[in-house]
Amino acid sequence: MAQKLLKKDEVKLNRVGRASYPWEKWMDGSQWKLKIGEDFTVPVTSFRALVSSTAKRLAVKAATHLEGDHLILQSFTEEAKAAPKKTVKKPAPKKRTTKKK
Repeated sequence: MAQKLLKKDEVKLNRVGRASYPWEKWMDGSQWKLKIGEDFTVPVTSFRALVSSTAKRLAVKAATHLEGDHLILQSFTEEAKAAPKKTVKKPAPKKRTTKKK
């Protein structure tokens, strides 16, 4: 049966999964090249999920790209993503002319 420890018997626990990352810095809109195993130590898939949830919390969007032993990270604001795309105007079609006999 589980026992509640007395204050004097408590041990110091490491908070697994509670790594502190400089999100405000990394989510500034710049591209950041993060070294796997150095800038973050969790599996890449876990870190990408963390990037996504952090971006949502900060009200931005984020994209990642795996490049060898680095992960490229960039955040975007809604305004930046919603910017109008450049369009190329196509010339008007030429009128067809038919020869009269």
